Amino acid sequence: MKGEVKIEVLPDGRLVVIGNEEDVAKVMELIELLEAGEASTVPGLEPLILKHVNSEALAVLLTSVYETLNNARSQAGQRSQTVTVVPVVKPNAVLILAPDSDLRAIIDLAMELDQPVDPATEFEIFRLKHAPAGQVATMLEDIYQEGQDRPGLSTRMTVYPNVRTNSIVVQARPRDLQEIAALIKKMDLDSASSVNQLRVFQLKHAIAEELSETINLAIQSVINPARQPTGSGVGGFGGGGVGGAQSAQQLRDVRSAVLELLPDVGTKDGKVVSGILSEIRINPDARTNSLVVTAPERSMVMMKRLIESPDKPTSVVADIKHFLLE
Repeated sequence: MKGEVKIEVLPDGRLVVIGNEEDVAKVMELIELLEAGEASTVPGLEPLILKHVNSEALAVLLTSVYETLNNARSQAGQRSQTVTVVPVVKPNAVLILAPDSDLRAIIDLAMELDQPVDPATEFEIFRLKHAPAGQVATMLEDIYQEGQDRPGLSTRMTVYPNVRTNSIVVQARPRDLQEIAALIKKMDLDSASSVNQLRVFQLKHAIAEELSETINLAIQSVINPARQPTGSGVGGFGGGGVGGAQSAQQLRDVRSAVLELLPDVGTKDGKVVSGILSEIRINPDARTNSLVVTAPERSMVMMKRLIESPDKPTSVVADIKHFLLE
C-alpha cells in the first residue's frame, strides 16, 4: 500500500473505500476474494436414501472419515470444512450437511458404500460331530480375542454356540471364514491322541477317603506347590474337587510334571515313572471302600503300586481284654 486506505460501512450494508486509486483497487480485489471464499463455504443439505447399509453405521463412518480429512487439511494449512452426516432410521437414509465443494464427493462415496453383500459370505454354521459346541466357541474366542482390538488385518470374528444342535454360528469376512473353518475341522475330531484309563481299586485295609487324600496331597505338592489343596478326602488338584471341572486358568497354571516312584526297601520291584500328573483323577467311594482312578496308561502302573503299597495291615496291634465286674 502506498498510502492510508479507509473503509466505511453505509447503513444499507455497502462499503465505501477511500484512498489512493491503486490501493483502492487492491482492497477491492481482496474483498472480492473474501466474498468468493465465503460463498464456497456455504453448506448444502442433501438427503440420501440407502438401500443396503445401515444409516447409523454409515453416518458414523463418514463422519469419522471427514474428521480425519479435516485434521489433515488443517495441518497442511488449508481451510477445514465442516461435514455433518445425520442418520435417519426410518426411512433408512442419511442427511448430509457439507459445503458444496465437498457435497458431491460425499454423496458419491456413500453410494459406493451402499452395496449389497451376499449373506452366505458373511457367516457360516458349523455343525459339530464330536466336539462340544460351547467348548469350541470358547476356544475360538480365546484364540481370536473377540477381535475388535486385534491389529491390522488380523482375523476378526463373532461366534455363537448352539447347544441344542451342537453347532456354532460364526460371523466373519470370507477370508477369515476360510481360516476359522480349517481350525474347526481340526478341533472336531472323534478321537484324541491322549487316552486315559479308568480303573477301580478295591481296598482291603486302608480307608478310601484317607488314602485318596494322602495321594492327592503328594501329587499336588509336585504339580502345583504354590497352592494349598482344600477339602478333605476329595480335595483335587488346583483346589478343585477330584474328577470335577477345573477352571481354564488352573489347568494352564499347573506344571507338566512326572513322578518317579521308587520301590520299597528290600523288594525287587523296579522304578516306575508316571505320565503327566495333572491328568490323574482320584475319587474315593466310601460305600465300597474303593478308589476310582482315571489316568493315562503310563500313570496307571504307578497308581496301582502307589495304592497297593499303603493298603496293608497295620503293624500296630491293639489288645482288647474283657474284665468282668462284680
